[in-house]
Amino acid sequence: MHMRRTHQKLLASLLLCGVLAGGAGLAEPVQPVFQVLPARAVSFQKRINEAAEENEDTIGWIFIDGLDIDYPVLQAQDNDYYLDRGADGSSFWHGCVYADYRNTFNEGYYTPRNITLYAHNKDDHQYFANLRDYRLLETARQNPYIYFSTKDGDEVYKVFAAFYAETQLNYNTANPSDDLMAQLIAEVKKRSEITFDVPVDSSDQLLTLSTCCYRYTYANGQARTDQRFVVMARKLRAGESVDDKVSMWQNPNPKAPQFRN
Repeated sequence: MHMRRTHQKLLASLLLCGVLAGGAGLAEPVQPVFQVLPARAVSFQKRINEAAEENEDTIGWIFIDGLDIDYPVLQAQDNDYYLDRGADGSSFWHGCVYADYRNTFNEGYYTPRNITLYAHNKDDHQYFANLRDYRLLETARQNPYIYFSTKDGDEVYKVFAAFYAETQLNYNTANPSDDLMAQLIAEVKKRSEITFDVPVDSSDQLLTLSTCCYRYTYANGQARTDQRFVVMARKLRAGESVDDKVSMWQNPNPKAPQFRN
């Protein structure tokens, strides 16, 4: 993993010098927007540093208080490595929370337009198992904000969609074009189990949480392996606060996943 870290430092240096300023899909450097975090969230940076001492693949921390989601976030060179490894890198049936390998975190210089995090749902209230409760209106009302921190700082994201998806849906593209991002936002809002009164467009930075689910089955009754439950949020805009109330209501007719067979 040292090679990946070296590559990220080199990329950060190039961006700082303006060498890659004209690169496709690269965003302008931005400073983190620090928000007031809940009491349990005040030590995120300390937690990240402590977890990084145990495993250098640690890149952040994810926190949703009402769903008992409170975990370090890891990242490898592919999306398979941490499927069955814990946060310490050892073999672990539950895996851990990890970022899509295509997401690049370079200490403030460049962050993907759409950060995607994955974790298992073993139907036991651990890791992302409770994420599916965003399909319930009361749960969504109690948890309109997601806290995601990296070494850059602490950020808050406002949920705008919670939906079932086929794995072929490109909801996890790290840096979609403006047009593709606008299309994705429109599509996931149609699919969302809850209609969130949250404006979002291609200028926003997104956070996507993805986990396995068991709602849809094959003809033989077994749960489909090509389905996911996904929650998407966007970073708080200037002037917004976690004290802002978010209006939402149950979607009477969410668009179903478009399975190929």
